[in-house]
Amino acid sequence: MSYKEQDPGTGTYYYKKSKRLILQDGSFNVERIGSFGRFRTLYQWLVDTSWSVFFVLTGSVIFLFNLLFALLYLQIGLENISGAMVTHDGYKDLLTAFHFSVQTFSTVGYGALSPVGESASLVSSLEALLGLLISALSTGLLFARFSRPNAKLLFSNFALYTSYKKTDRKSIQFRVANKRSNVLMELEATVILSLEGKRKDGTYFREYFRLPLEVADIHFLPLTWTITHIIDEDSPMKNLSKKDLLEKEAELIILIKAYDDTYRENLYTRHSYHITEFQWEEQFERIFRVNNEGGFTMDVSRIDALKQKESHSE
Repeated sequence: MSYKEQDPGTGTYYYKKSKRLILQDGSFNVERIGSFGRFRTLYQWLVDTSWSVFFVLTGSVIFLFNLLFALLYLQIGLENISGAMVTHDGYKDLLTAFHFSVQTFSTVGYGALSPVGESASLVSSLEALLGLLISALSTGLLFARFSRPNAKLLFSNFALYTSYKKTDRKSIQFRVANKRSNVLMELEATVILSLEGKRKDGTYFREYFRLPLEVADIHFLPLTWTITHIIDEDSPMKNLSKKDLLEKEAELIILIKAYDDTYRENLYTRHSYHITEFQWEEQFERIFRVNNEGGFTMDVSRIDALKQKESHSE
């Protein structure tokens, strides 16, 4: 039985030796240049990036925006801001201008500080207008991040090349768990093996094989799911040693589809294991147990836990 696949969309011929196709975070190892729609790309990046990066970047933009206008108010002169006390101390005056800038930017307007004269009124009007625009953009991005459904599947940091259930057969295994407490249903896993080869003319090519799985789909994922490919007579890995897999830059390309019961939508998650991220002849340790109340307790942080090998004394 042949499990060879055509080009899955990542190309089959290359002029130089390539590395992994998909990074561990699920993103493609592709640098895009010369593309259009930079604003759209920036918007997508701001929606996709981590929360910490989003808040640091948003906070920095707002801070620098207010600092810029604070310097403008200082240039105009604090005497053009009613209620501002001019101390001729650079730091204190900047702090006063910054506070006025924040009030104008946020349209709070406590009443203690207000612009006087055409210059200050013009700058404050411009800041209020731009402040509304930045606030609207920040709010829109925040809503887009909250409302965007995305799967948070946690993958083990490595895959295993190990014995299958204490038999002579070998297998490839990796483990996934739901990082969130929401319900994922009707999960389907697709695993493709990518192998690199070299032609006589010095160019490189890749071959792709869909690996049959012991269990390719499950109905629910409340605990962990160990996805297993058994290396039998029909497996494309049956005659490949560890050295062969390293030379061929072997990579497991993984796609998992799931239905999110919270958002009522199908979600997709990509992942990859390069051959350098394999552990050999190890076994995963079970990370859930039955508690005293008869329910289950699972420590998701131990998804990489391995069984301790038995030591035999002479």
